[in-house]
Amino acid sequence: MLMDAYEQVPLIFSALKYKGVLLYALARQADVDKQELQKIVATKKRIVQLHSLKLVSFAAPFFTITAHVSHGTYIRSLVNDCAQQVGLHATTYELQRDAIGPFTLEKAVPLAQLASKKELSAHTISLEEMHAQLQGRQ
Repeated sequence: MLMDAYEQVPLIFSALKYKGVLLYALARQADVDKQELQKIVATKKRIVQLHSLKLVSFAAPFFTITAHVSHGTYIRSLVNDCAQQVGLHATTYELQRDAIGPFTLEKAVPLAQLASKKELSAHTISLEEMHAQLQGRQ
């Protein structure tokens, strides 16, 4: 199991904020100096933890990975960073989140199953219970 930390710089098109403005909104403004924007993004770098990283498939030019990462990791940045390590460029074509803490896709309920108020209530938990599960107390 991989347990490495690395310093990750988020991509310009991220939901991080600078002076109250979303970075992706800044990036879309025509009058913003792109070099200045790169400097701003560099100030947003952080240490992230890679618990596991696995190459699932590769059929050029596409590849599939699975990753178990710490809170705050940007997967699009991770893909870009992996490509740069081997002298390439990459973009994320598709992204699927399989879990957030104790909440997994395996436990998810298809939307079509929630057709009535009773069915919705049967699959809903309180904010207190959600918080407890996220804190590992459940």
